[in-house]
Amino acid sequence: MNPDFLPHPRNTTHSPRPRGFAIITVVAMMALAVACFVVVGEVFSYQLKLTNHTIARLQMELLLNAGETCAIDELADGKGLSDSWKVSLPEALIKKGARLMLAERRQGENIIFFTVKATITNLHSSRVLEFQQDAKHWRLTRVAIPGSAFGPATFRRPA
Repeated sequence: MNPDFLPHPRNTTHSPRPRGFAIITVVAMMALAVACFVVVGEVFSYQLKLTNHTIARLQMELLLNAGETCAIDELADGKGLSDSWKVSLPEALIKKGARLMLAERRQGENIIFFTVKATITNLHSSRVLEFQQDAKHWRLTRVAIPGSAFGPATFRRPA
């Protein structure tokens, strides 16, 4: 009989050490997979919040642009301007808590300032528009954006 085929007194294939190592490895890999799912979920959550905030900021900019257009239209029509008024908005924006207000302030006969204030949910923003009258036409000469992170931003059109 060949001595290689005789049972060895210490059989290494059935020792408890490799079995315990396998269980520890499986548990560690499952914990790693769970941690990866948690991290991916957090990344998706952050991206969703960032996307929603970006959409709200873009809607705010569109509201401010609409207010600027309303001010230009009011001046072009030559209507009697009031101190302040609300601009009517679509129902979908009103349900989101959107509001758009315009306020007019005259400085002499040839200069008018409009303050455009927009609100959507918890976001508030405003612009101050300065119009000057040349001949019989009103021209937008300056836009001021108060409350900027870098201080008030002012854009002036060259004369």
